[in-house]
Amino acid sequence: MRNFKQLLVFLLAYQALAAASQPALEERELNGVVDEISIGPHLAYSMLTMKTTEGVTYDLQFGPEFGKIMMDAFRKGSPITLRAQLRYPASDQGKRRWPVETGMFFLLEDILEVVIDGTWVNVARTKPDRRQWQGDVFLQRRVKELYKVGSHTRALIFDDGTAAYDGSRWKTSDMEGIKRGDMVSFIGSPYIISSECVYPISGVNRVYSFQRLFKKEGRFKSLLFKQNFVCIGMSLETSQGDVTASFPTKYAREIQESGDAGQVTIYVSDYKIDGQLHPVELHALISGSDTLEIKEMGFYGGADGRHEYTPVTVQGKVTDIINAGSGRVTGLIIDNKIYVDVDPTVARQLGGLLKRGKQFEITGDERIKKDGELYSKDYRIVAPREIKADDKVFLINTRP
Repeated sequence: MRNFKQLLVFLLAYQALAAASQPALEERELNGVVDEISIGPHLAYSMLTMKTTEGVTYDLQFGPEFGKIMMDAFRKGSPITLRAQLRYPASDQGKRRWPVETGMFFLLEDILEVVIDGTWVNVARTKPDRRQWQGDVFLQRRVKELYKVGSHTRALIFDDGTAAYDGSRWKTSDMEGIKRGDMVSFIGSPYIISSECVYPISGVNRVYSFQRLFKKEGRFKSLLFKQNFVCIGMSLETSQGDVTASFPTKYAREIQESGDAGQVTIYVSDYKIDGQLHPVELHALISGSDTLEIKEMGFYGGADGRHEYTPVTVQGKVTDIINAGSGRVTGLIIDNKIYVDVDPTVARQLGGLLKRGKQFEITGDERIKKDGELYSKDYRIVAPREIKADDKVFLINTRP
């Protein structure tokens, strides 16, 4: 998981930088012969290497759902005519094999259409919807087969035709050390599922990304709350010590009710940044015969998530000042009923005005409490946009 997160951060940064520096896309017709058809980012065959009549090697990709027609029509040495969307000039092609070696498939050129039996056929890949990052949870699944690239495991195959795929091709992954017959738990987002996909292993019918989950058993100890009094996690007392885990806030009430049973089993990721207090991600909790699955992914350090707000103006006196362990001010309590977010910039702006008994008028956005959320204090939560005190106006923005 650590390698996956580091790779994700790098890819996002690289894509942003690349997008800013790349030339405009150009559609071009290419003629040549097929050198190889190989697996891409979905375990399915979706990558084609060709050499043009001019002697230039291109690494390209097509939609994995077109794998069957591509594999039926072409093999090594087959003549091929296609239209591709290119980002790099011919002089750069063939020098860029490192995307293939590292699994950075987003750097490959895209095939739009290919000539099959004299007809242009669309084989363009479908761009993924990145607005939501959700997956499916798989608990205690027995590994039937391993798929390796070189000496490294890149896919786990299960009895029902499900495969979990790690396409990063880095030297280490969450799959290292897993053996045939092992019981494995994981969460993964589904790749394209189509009967027209072709895989290098027989019997595979659906493929997921892979984030390994680890089983922990013990006694439900307590809920964890942020400094804004919102529940974002739980603590489990185990024989090896306490385990803390975070979850999206909307699951708090369900988890509290599940914890009433005392003994529970949880499944968590192992990603954690040294020196940070953020708990690992919780993705399943079993209490008796009930199982709660949390299918959201990638919320480490951000379990509070996004919320809806409504505009509001409130007035009152500061009745308490909330400090972090370092002494940094993180919030104000107004009239014992309103929590106001304060960050270091706001604290510096307010300066000497930041004290108990001070009268403030605050205009901002009040958080709308989600179904399922729990607060340790029955406060309204306001993200300020403007604070007035002693005839001074401070314009700020602390809304996430």
